[in-house]
Amino acid sequence: MIYVMELPQTVEWAVHCCWLLAQTDGSPVPRRRLAEFFDLPEPYLAKLLKTLVAADVLSSVPGVNGGPVGLTPAQCRRPCGIAKVMYEAELAWRNALAAVRVADLTENAAGVSADRAASWLGSQARAGLAPGGSGPQRVESEQA
Repeated sequence: MIYVMELPQTVEWAVHCCWLLAQTDGSPVPRRRLAEFFDLPEPYLAKLLKTLVAADVLSSVPGVNGGPVGLTPAQCRRPCGIAKVMYEAELAWRNALAAVRVADLTENAAGVSADRAASWLGSQARAGLAPGGSGPQRVESEQA
């Protein structure tokens, strides 16, 4: 069975939130309003916004301002530009992964990764993968 990996939908919602906040006059927008705008559960959005604040993408200001904001179904007739960009990014990501075989990854493993795998696997490591052995070719970098 093949499992298809997807970019987390949370990434797209994070971009949507940042986009909407960039449209403001700079005043804080309560997360409740953001949740209403995107029709998302507030606890889900709260977790997402907390991550963005922790990453210094957004800042958090205490306080609550009321008033819902929403789009009508009539306003959603064309594909969302952000969704289009995210789809193209996911397609590029999938195409890049489809071009790589596990054998390529095994043959080109960095020395540190191969050594760690060999140490962890112990006697289960494939021949030639022994730490410091004649496994994958290692590239040494000089430190200045």
